[in-house]
Amino acid sequence: MPVKNETEYLCKFRDILNNKYGIFYPDSKMGLLRIKLDKCIARAGVSSYEEYYLLLHSNKKHFIRFVNQITVNKTEFSASPSSSIF
Repeated sequence: MPVKNETEYLCKFRDILNNKYGIFYPDSKMGLLRIKLDKCIARAGVSSYEEYYLLLHSNKKHFIRFVNQITVNKTEFSASPSSSIF
């Protein structure tokens, strides 16, 4: 059965993460997954979820980059020197 819309592709990406890595995005977090995927798509230079899905299945380097970008959160800390405890 062909995938026809963005929501179906989001579910396919979610299934990949869940089936291969045990990372599950519940429906309440699909907006977060969409935001992360949109960034991945822009970085890859493709214009649709379908193109990106096909790229991931044909290019291992892009697949690894996808997993890293979706699963790794970057945390930054900023403090003024006067607020430092140490």
